[in-house]
Amino acid sequence: MVFIDGSNLFFAMIDNVESPKLDYQKFVRRLCGTNRKLVRAYYYDAPVKQQEDLARYQKQQRFFNALRNLEYFDVRLGRIERGRQKGVDVLLAVEMIKYAENEAYDTAIIVSGDSDLVPAVELVKSMGRHVEVAFFDQCYHLKGVADKMIVLTPAFFADCQR
Repeated sequence: MVFIDGSNLFFAMIDNVESPKLDYQKFVRRLCGTNRKLVRAYYYDAPVKQQEDLARYQKQQRFFNALRNLEYFDVRLGRIERGRQKGVDVLLAVEMIKYAENEAYDTAIIVSGDSDLVPAVELVKSMGRHVEVAFFDQCYHLKGVADKMIVLTPAFFADCQR
């Protein structure tokens, strides 16, 4: 299973890659490789408030709907409070743990650099699951607890960008 912290990935791509526009189906397949079966990919984010920026809200909703139409892909949403995302990291962590406990996957691939996920990674590993972190090289804490690090580079995205 692949767990994508959408906002975290988007802003890291702005800093590290020419364009943050991704073909998420190709991206997830690239992460899994040809020798593994994708169970499901989850994309976590928080919608902007409609009343604060209608155009941005509508654009984001179109994006979420496009993701929902991808094969084996689900969108999970937190919320925005006082201009900050709330519930996104916790939702990702809870679902990663829940699916590990239910033996729904053998390997979790987390696309995030957020060190708040370290305790969830440690718990999932204690359940006998493998955890890989796919992110740019600036995620020191997650890299330290993951079984494997997939370093994202501009070259990694070459076949995945729109």
